[in-house]
Amino acid sequence: MQNMILGGLVGVALVSGCGDDTIETTVLPYAAPCVGLTNQLCLAMMSDGGAVDYAYEGIRGFTHTWGVTTRLRYHVEQVDDPPADGSAKTLVLDEILEVTPAEAGRAFDLAFAHAPQPWFATVGDHLRLVDRVDVACAADVCAAITALDVPDGTYAVDLEFTGDPAAPARALAVAPR
Repeated sequence: MQNMILGGLVGVALVSGCGDDTIETTVLPYAAPCVGLTNQLCLAMMSDGGAVDYAYEGIRGFTHTWGVTTRLRYHVEQVDDPPADGSAKTLVLDEILEVTPAEAGRAFDLAFAHAPQPWFATVGDHLRLVDRVDVACAADVCAAITALDVPDGTYAVDLEFTGDPAAPARALAVAPR
């Protein structure tokens, strides 16, 4: 599947400049699973068609929307006295250049590393990913995702965009890696 993202990433890999340097990037229409002190979703970004980079702390002034690709410019600022578990740099939005909704039915998959807390919780007839994103799924797929236990490995969830802001993704299948 396209856009494979592995969980368990460490650090802010995308910081390529400092000070007043402006960086142009594309924020992908999904957030990637990553593990810090807890399970969380990191911004997935790609600059100039290169590799996907991840931002644990996001971009100050920017709110990511699942199912929407955003081309933007940001700059990096130094953080005075950063917390022990935080970055010494902050990404700050300068300008949104383009916003493009993902086509409904466009498939992608995400990989999840075993982590201290579950990635998904059941909420009514759907799942919620790390208390942030509602994911639609057939009852058997929802049950398979929440029942999967891979203590020493990863698993992948095949998804598609729905075009529905209330549940912007639909889980299609899950499998251990």
